[in-house]
Amino acid sequence: MQFDVTSITESQINLAIEQADKNLLHKEMLFISQNFIINFSNHVPDVLRFIKSWNVNFSRDTEFLFSNEHISTLKSIMKLSKSMTKEPVEFLEAKLLFDSWFYQSTTDGFLEYFYNPNILINITNAAAMLSVSRTMLYKYIEKGLEAVGDKGNQKIPKVVLEGWKNPVYALQMQWNSQMKLLRTYSAPEQRLELINRQIHEYERMYNGTFNKLFGFLSHDEIDASPNSVDILDWQELEHTRMQLLLLLK
Repeated sequence: MQFDVTSITESQINLAIEQADKNLLHKEMLFISQNFIINFSNHVPDVLRFIKSWNVNFSRDTEFLFSNEHISTLKSIMKLSKSMTKEPVEFLEAKLLFDSWFYQSTTDGFLEYFYNPNILINITNAAAMLSVSRTMLYKYIEKGLEAVGDKGNQKIPKVVLEGWKNPVYALQMQWNSQMKLLRTYSAPEQRLELINRQIHEYERMYNGTFNKLFGFLSHDEIDASPNSVDILDWQELEHTRMQLLLLLK
């Protein structure tokens, strides 16, 4: 008899929801995470050598863990992990979905991607691919464009460069990068300081506050703006700052 691991895992998730059992849900989250990492690395050997996750602790926030949005995303990752063993998946779309879920559903831990050296582009060539200066490319890296290697000798995966041209992908990369960066700041006060620095940089660049410049725009109007990536990133930073301020009251 052949077991359908996906069906069994989904049944366990549903049981965890029914019984409000965080430990059981954490167990299935860990399995899905590890299974995705293995399958994804095997699925794109021309892009990835392997993925490493370390110091992982899952969220204990019951409201978040059992929310419809989190459960839906968790099941999507589980099904995506299964499908990639049989058919191609879009690399960056899958990576961003997993990264976003990981940094939202964990309180500690990091993901590290080890890329095939053949797809890594040096800074000069990467800047040329995006038709920007080296200085601007370094600003992109600060904002969230993924780069590997030590500063001064960084390289960027070609697939990430191509994805940066898509405003939706670029925004998600920036947000995931910020979530990861915040992990290096243990106290809310430190996180708030980082967020404030990033917001002040946007205020300097655009010569005003978010509410004054963009607070009146609809989502569709922001999407249509040539600066949509910056505006949406700034909007998320403002939202995160409000959450941290409430936490520190």
